[in-house]
Amino acid sequence: MKKALIVMTVVLLAVCLTGIPVYAKAQQASFYNEGFGINKTIPGSGGKVIINLPKGDVGMVAQGMVRNLELNTPYYVYLWAHYDTSWYTGTEATWLDSWAKFATITTNAAGHANFHINIDADDLTTGSYDISVWIDEAETPGSVTVLVSYEITVNIP
Repeated sequence: MKKALIVMTVVLLAVCLTGIPVYAKAQQASFYNEGFGINKTIPGSGGKVIINLPKGDVGMVAQGMVRNLELNTPYYVYLWAHYDTSWYTGTEATWLDSWAKFATITTNAAGHANFHINIDADDLTTGSYDISVWIDEAETPGSVTVLVSYEITVNIP
């Protein structure tokens, strides 16, 4: 018991003194492949996205996986907040209308891919935003959309 308490104290001190980010509760959403925003249906496709708001230099982490898309195909990953572009002020994303393109992924031979996006805390604007992730085949967002995540309400401190 005493040994466990000492180990926990050392870990807590290490986290506090080294600045290792502490994550707020992660929020998760699934992707859908039919309905609003979808203009190319790929039966059986889907996936999940998780958004974390760590404390520290990284203000938001969006990561996810997509499955059963077209094999060995590039896709673009966009974050969208209902036409509100004020949530992000950085230069890492490319703005196309109200979509912020953060990544390009390529599916493997099974049609699966993962993405991981770190957004600097200094590039985020305080507020509450309903953010969804869009997966597009085309570099013009909304033109060949194959997956859209359900919205995640993000409260940026």
